[in-house]
Amino acid sequence: MANEKKKLVLMIPQMRHGGAERVVSRLSFLMSDAYDIRIVVFDDSIITYEVGCEIISLNAKPDPSSNIIKKVYNTFKRIYLYSKYKKNNNIETTYSFGDTANFVNVFSLGRDKKIVSIRGFKRIRTGKGKKDRFIIKPLLKKIFNKSDAIVSVSELMSKTIIKEYDIPSIKVNTSYNGYDVENIQKLSKEEVPKEFLKDISQNRVIVTAGTYRSEKGYWHLLKAFALVLGREKDLKLVILGQDYRGNRKKVEKLAKELNISDNIIYGGYQSNPFKYFSKSSIYVLSSTFEGFPNSMVEAMACHLPVVASDCKTGPREILAPNTNIYSSTETIEMGEFGVLVQKMNEDENYEPNIIEECDKNLAKALLILLKDEDTRLKYASKSIQRVSDFDYLQWSKQQNEIITN
Repeated sequence: MANEKKKLVLMIPQMRHGGAERVVSRLSFLMSDAYDIRIVVFDDSIITYEVGCEIISLNAKPDPSSNIIKKVYNTFKRIYLYSKYKKNNNIETTYSFGDTANFVNVFSLGRDKKIVSIRGFKRIRTGKGKKDRFIIKPLLKKIFNKSDAIVSVSELMSKTIIKEYDIPSIKVNTSYNGYDVENIQKLSKEEVPKEFLKDISQNRVIVTAGTYRSEKGYWHLLKAFALVLGREKDLKLVILGQDYRGNRKKVEKLAKELNISDNIIYGGYQSNPFKYFSKSSIYVLSSTFEGFPNSMVEAMACHLPVVASDCKTGPREILAPNTNIYSSTETIEMGEFGVLVQKMNEDENYEPNIIEECDKNLAKALLILLKDEDTRLKYASKSIQRVSDFDYLQWSKQQNEIITN
């Protein structure tokens, strides 16, 4: 009995597409030797990622209605069900990912260690609106205070949590995501569909990947790409990612209005985006907010140079790690490991005739790499150099220290 493994739960609402889901998948394999591990979800109707342990569903799916009473009931139902599960299974540590999972984690009954993971800056920023000041910030502060440890994916996020929410620094951990670079590169060598090869034939490819959420800033990307096409021909823009609340239709409509539809390939969700990265020339990130952009780092592992919005948080810490994390370029910055451009405006604007300064700067940065092959190749090499700093085995050790300490 002395060698019995400690019982660890990784809690996440669902195991569908997404960066947090991919991290949970990775952890389930890496931690399986050290812990009696299981993943607890609220809904197991769709499981996209492979896992290295059992998945337990609380069978408490999100309520699709906007009825606040139903939502509150559903939340307390999850808390009750998980409290009961912990008691019956002697869970010693719960590590949660995502707002709703974090809430259920810290308010569930039990003496288990409660670790919450914060994965996006947009959630923790302190807005001036009434909802931010009187609901979101107090609720987040309560979650942070009730947790035993907080894990964020960037240094700037950690410092923001400490300062804006008055949380002791000893409680907050920064842990950049880890990547199995060797496996990514292996997967990048798989064949892409012949139709895709036909579509990109005789073209250079700019690629991006991410769910069609507003914070991905795809309207900025399309406007910048339209400007680029005015200067450079034989280009294709590939967008990989799942639709979100009908936003893909808005993107497609804007592309038609900009007369660039023939130069865009909508690849949808891909379980292996790496094979598409390997056929591309540049990876572009047009986000208004991030946490730690997984797809960008994975593209770097595929030898792609990066042009990225200098948004909060992640791009600066990845591409210009020796600069001040609070700084932000107002134009274009040729970082040590990639090109940073002015942060994209977060206000949605699908009007084709309104081109903002950030759109122009994004276009200029892309043109720098498209016109100067030496610079493009230099940053491609820099990408491989930088991605080695995010080794998944080292990340696994760091995660283990957070769980055990």
